[in-house]
Amino acid sequence: MSILLLALIYFLIGSGVKYVDAAYDENTFSRRYALYLAILLGFIAGMTMIWDQPTLIIFLSLIIGVTVTGKLDIIPFQVLTAIAVLMPSCYYRASIPLSWNNGYLIMLLSFGAAIDEIGNDLADASVLKNKLRVFFLYRGYLKVVIGIIAVLHYLHWSYAVAFMSFDIGYLLVTRLSERRVAQMEYASRLLVR
Repeated sequence: MSILLLALIYFLIGSGVKYVDAAYDENTFSRRYALYLAILLGFIAGMTMIWDQPTLIIFLSLIIGVTVTGKLDIIPFQVLTAIAVLMPSCYYRASIPLSWNNGYLIMLLSFGAAIDEIGNDLADASVLKNKLRVFFLYRGYLKVVIGIIAVLHYLHWSYAVAFMSFDIGYLLVTRLSERRVAQMEYASRLLVR
């Protein structure tokens, strides 16, 4: 798969996941569209996991990490996850082509995803301070882990780039959501006057 297509797919999934999250957490986007988007993202993720084994490893790891930390807490995320996991399972007839080495990568990346989720919650609650807070606000742990894995050639460097595009999409929609929150707060203050 070309790096450009891979980066685009990861970007779409990252921005879509944040759209769904913001629709439910901040009410900044349509919840109705969020469910439809989650279904589409599930199909895109599932197809990409079928076509591309390293993406299968990365996405399964993310799914395990967010499941373990209880982040699949809304129906659109559960639907997205179910579709994304069922598609390769049905395609491969429940015999997903992974080796023991892939299992170690999945465990390492799942652990990284879980650490990022826990660290992000602590950063949001202002338990973490200064540089450590910023590191986890931007979910830096998994980025470092994927970077190291790419440097050690367990994953091609294009997957580190693709994962960064996932995060760029996620962060761009985060900023858009924050702007919408600020606009809604400003509008509500005008109405109170």
